[in-house]
This record gives sequence, structure tokens and C-alpha cells, in this order.
Amino acid sequence: AEELWEMVMNMRELGRMEIEDEESGAGTRLAGNAVELLALILSSATLCPTDKNDAVLNKVSDFFRALLQSTDPSLYWMLRHSAAVAVGTSGILRDDFLDTFGGEEPDLKQLKLKSYLCVLTFLQDSDEDVRNAAGRSLSSTLGENTLIDHNVMPHLPLMELEVTYKRVGERHHGSDLTLCLLSSILSECRNAPSKVDLALTEFSYSERCQDVSNLLNLSSKRKIFEAEDSNPFSEPLVTCQLSASILGQSSLRVCNKEMLDVMEELTSKCSVIVGTIKARASEKVGYDKDVAHNLTWSNEIFPSFHGLLLGSIVSVYLGCRSPDTIVNDARDLLSALGENGQRSVHPCILEALLVLSSASAGNDSTKDGLFKACFLVPSLCMPSSL
Repeated sequence: AEELWEMVMNMRELGRMEIEDEESGAGTRLAGNAVELLALILSSATLCPTDKNDAVLNKVSDFFRALLQSTDPSLYWMLRHSAAVAVGTSGILRDDFLDTFGGEEPDLKQLKLKSYLCVLTFLQDSDEDVRNAAGRSLSSTLGENTLIDHNVMPHLPLMELEVTYKRVGERHHGSDLTLCLLSSILSECRNAPSKVDLALTEFSYSERCQDVSNLLNLSSKRKIFEAEDSNPFSEPLVTCQLSASILGQSSLRVCNKEMLDVMEELTSKCSVIVGTIKARASEKVGYDKDVAHNLTWSNEIFPSFHGLLLGSIVSVYLGCRSPDTIVNDARDLLSALGENGQRSVHPCILEALLVLSSASAGNDSTKDGLFKACFLVPSLCMPSSL
């Protein structure tokens, strides 16, 4: 069994090397077939476990790395499809997966959770076949009551994602899930401050210009042809709101250092943007009337800023370090905006700011406000409807 595993791993590595060397697709097919073979071997091992725990852990780790690397949206769709199929074949998502290897092995439990999150990535893939394959893998492990027929539906509805996130939250509640979801919000919003800097640079040209005919896009840092979105089907705002909604239902109140560090990065990035908007509201004459140069209405900034606000609310709710800092920053911004200025803020941003300005750890009003701010996942705000 060890020789077979090593052979398939080498086969996958060879396929990965050939992907960049040729355009025939042979390397892609080889790498994809290897991932599916790894899943088949892993499934056989789970049915008839003979390996020691360390050997099993190594195999599951190898398989998860292959799965994670296959989530790259720039890879050929065939490789992503093979990985989406393989995760269901492997049995790693099954409820009895951990029992087969002696119960609650912490490292295996964490790998199982991360595999679930990889499937959630495949559910937002740009290719229909990959999404459907991921849906079938989940259907076989989460039960037969799925909301769609993957053989006839052309895409995966938002409701299916909502239900999947909720079920993952029910099955994997605890510090591991909390850290993964916080990290996913941070990952989607990490570049928010740099996007604000770029927007301010572009705003400065038109704000100072007296004659609009002099603009002509000649003083912009933005490229004429932006890089193509590798996965236009993915919605970062949906990911942030689904993650925040699950975190809001968490009963966890003891945060480890790694979680606290992620929360601190979320709140600090949010504070930077809040401070920038406050400075503009305080210094710029007629700020409340200039919607064209309002950061909260920028389509480049809105998703990541809203995600940071949700992440900050969740962080305060779960008990982050120095919660008063970000809460007071939100209050100061609302005060600097005043009644007229608040009317000029995007209503979804304003709603999240209002929740953050009164947020506190474990507070039911904070949780309710968080759910209300997740405007793309209404059913998670009303658990009875699920």
C-alpha cells in the first residue's frame, strides 16, 4: 500500500510539472487522475484500516494538500473537477471518518474541516461541472435532502451554499472552525487598505480638477486593461457574510492566541479605513453632497470594507483584544459624519457601522445586528426557515 501511494504521489507531481510544459492537457489529466486515485486508496484504507495513526495522518495530509492546490481558479477546469470528485470518493467528509481511525484525532479532525472548506470553494467555482461535482460530493455526505438537482440545474443557488455553511457549522463547531472562518474573512478583505489608497489617488485628480476635459484618464494609476478575474463566479461578499453568520451563532467565548491575532488584524485594518473616512468627512467641505468621491459607494472598496466591518463585529462579539478601540472608532466616525453625512454613506455600510458602534462581547443585540447586516443570507438570519 505504501509503494502504491508513493507511486501515485509521484504520478501527480509529474503531472503538475507537465502542466506548464505543454498545452496538450496531458499533464492536467495525469495530475487529475492522480488526485482521484489518491482518494480511492484513501477510501479503501478507511474501509479496512491497517495503517497506524501516523501513517494515516500522513496520507490524509498528502491528500488535503493535493485538494487545496487544486482549488486554484487559474488551473485547468479538468483538474479542479477531478479534485471536486475525489473529495467525495475519499470518504474524508463522512461522519464516521474519524471513528474509523480511533475517534477524535485532533489533526485528522482539523484536516477534515479544512477539506469541507475546500469543497465550499469548489461550490463557487467558475465552471459548472466543477460546482456540480462538489455538490454531489456534499450530497453524499450531508444527506439526501439537497435543495437542487445537480443533473439539471445550471448553477448552484445561494440557498445551497447557505445550508451547506450551516451544516458545516453544526458539525464542526469549535475553535478550529472559528479560526478557519475568521481567516476566510481576513483573506477576502486583506487588500482593503491598499484599495482605499488607490481610490484616494484617483479621487485626487478629479477633486482638484477645474476643467473635466483635462482629466482624460491620463493621471490614473489604474491599468487601462485590468487583470482578468480568475473566478468571476466567486463572490467575496457572500463568503464574508456566510462566515460571519456562522460565527455569530458560535457559543465559543475562549479564544486562543492564533484566533486573537486574526481578530486583531481584522479590527486594525477596519480602523485604518474608518479613520480615513472620518478624516475626509471632517476636512472636506461638502463631503455629504459628493457621492462621486464617497469611498463607501466605490465598487472596488464596498465588498472588502463591509467584510471588515462584519469581521470586526464578530471579533468584538467573540471577545477580541481591546474591543473598545474599534467600537470607539466607529462611534467617532458616525459623530464626524453627522446626520447629513450619514445619509451620504452607503446604507449597508451605515447599518454595519451602527452595529459596530454599540457592539459588545456576547451581547444578543450585537448578534441580532450582525445577522441583519448580512443582507445576502436572509435565511441564516431566520434559522427556523431552514
